[in-house]
Formats: sequence, structure tokens, C-alpha cells
Amino acid sequence: MNCNEIVYERRMTGSFMKLRCDGVKPLDEKILLKNTIPGFLSMEKCYVNNEGQYWYDISGMQSLEMRCQYNDIKLEFLEKLVVSICNKMELLENHLVKPECMLFAPQLIYTKAEEIYFTAYPAEMKTIYTSFQNLMEFMLTKLDHSDAEAIHIAYGIYEKTLNGNYSISDIRNAIIEERQKKDNCSNFTASAKAGGTKADRAGSIIL
Repeated sequence: MNCNEIVYERRMTGSFMKLRCDGVKPLDEKILLKNTIPGFLSMEKCYVNNEGQYWYDISGMQSLEMRCQYNDIKLEFLEKLVVSICNKMELLENHLVKPECMLFAPQLIYTKAEEIYFTAYPAEMKTIYTSFQNLMEFMLTKLDHSDAEAIHIAYGIYEKTLNGNYSISDIRNAIIEERQKKDNCSNFTASAKAGGTKADRAGSIIL
């Protein structure tokens, strides 16, 4: 999908992003049009001058490209984005839709509050791994570079994408595992502080 071909239209009923129908996969298209899949932009197929178009409802949303343009991206958001991508790929597979239908261009990923929404495009696309690698490369340039930990983790993710044998699910699992380690460490530190406070109080009573 050439992002230069994206057309936007605002109507009384809302705001829409329009993509031309090229190289359509009939089965994927049928499933996507008949089902509302959580985390994906709602879509309809329309015909304008005998040309098929997919209309996506983007009312009240902001593209990832715009979000990155006006905000420093924190590590938490990057982790959420990667985990969400993997979860949504699995969701597509559960609906018998090829994961390659999921588009990763920053102009085609949207946010509303803290929710992330993806564009499903039922056509022949380049490999999902190349698209994901391009997205991670884009995100590297938008991260808050004052956050050394975020940069280190982001580069780690990007380096994994340079390996042709990498799995997006492996990256997601590594992020979740690292989160759990941080949570456990935070809980241990909090418990230790609480224990120290109790001991101090007990010592005061004895004295």
C-alpha cells in the first residue's frame, strides 16, 4: 500500500480514511467486511466511479505519525505497541484472516486515548516482517532520547528484526517477561521498605 494514495474525507457522520482496492484477496475481504474485530478500524467497501475503495472510520482518532510528531514517545508506549501488534496478528489468525493484511505504516496506525487501532487491508502486501522492521526503525527516531533505558530496549528490538529468523511473538514474550521482572523487583523493594519501617517501629517500642 502506497501511503501517498491515502485519501481523507470528513462528513457529517464522521472522518474517514480511504484506500483503493488493489489485488484483493476475496476470502480475507469477506471476513473483514462481515466481522468487527477488536483493535481494528471499522471498514466498509464503497464504489466511486466504478472504483472500489475501503473506507475506514477514524473519527476522534490520531494517527501514530501525528502522535510521534507532537509527542516524545516513551518506552511504555513502544512496549504496548509491540505487544498489541502481536496480539492483533493472532486475533486475525483466529478469524482465518492472513496476518499480512495488517498494515504497519505510521499513517495507518491510530490511537484514541490510550487504545491502539490497526488497519486491515485485504490485499497482497510485502512480508509482515519487513513492514514491522520499518515501523521499529521509524519508532527509534521518535523515542524520547533522554530515556537511556528506552533507547537501549528499542535498539535491542530493532536488532532482532535484522535477523531474518526472528519472530514478533518472541519479541512480545521478551517484553512481557521483562515487565514481570520489573514488577517483581518493584514489589520486592516495596516489601523491603515496608518491612524496614515495621522493624524500626518495633525497635522504638522495645527501647
